[in-house]
Amino acid sequence: MTGKQPMNARKLQLPALIFACILVGPVAWQAALAESPTATDDLDVQVEFAAGLSLSCTTLNFGEVVVELGDRGGANVLRVDATAATAPFFLTNDGNASFVPDSAERATCEVTGYSPNTDVVITVTRADSDPIAMGATIGGGVGELLAGLEFILRLATDSTGAGPLGTAVTTIFDGITPSDGSPIQFYFGGELTIPNNAEAIHMGAYEADVTITVVEDARET
Repeated sequence: MTGKQPMNARKLQLPALIFACILVGPVAWQAALAESPTATDDLDVQVEFAAGLSLSCTTLNFGEVVVELGDRGGANVLRVDATAATAPFFLTNDGNASFVPDSAERATCEVTGYSPNTDVVITVTRADSDPIAMGATIGGGVGELLAGLEFILRLATDSTGAGPLGTAVTTIFDGITPSDGSPIQFYFGGELTIPNNAEAIHMGAYEADVTITVVEDARET
């Protein structure tokens, strides 16, 4: 029949397509089953904690003071030197008073946990610059507080002169600090005013708590 394709020619196309699919299918399936190369290792995860900035101070002790009872002629101001571990002395001694040798001691403060290998500025402050009133020690035998018994703090490092500690920030270290982070020390002394007209009821042990704040300002060198 003219103009028509033979029937057999059209039938051959279908088996050819089917044969191609059958040929490719097993090859892809076998490749998928093949194992890909792998490698393994253990991932170590670590953390290390170190103490941050820390401050500890010993006691500033004005020692044992002996005063004449009643009107002794005036007040006394007793100083414990912050710059050196020396004996206390009277700045003013208008009244009849004395102190027991070796009973007074400056306070030593130690800063740890600061950032080593940096230019560190450590500043020390307290709440205000007013003189600090002494309170009675519990069990210290004070029958009535001695009004006007108060002190001011003075701050020093090993080599610098003592300055009064008040509201203004006082810089005690400004420079390269030990690269190993070893402790930094500074010291407190003070001046204790002992008013006139102390009586037997005022005798005994006194104390006060002062909050000292240390701030680290680390600047990379």
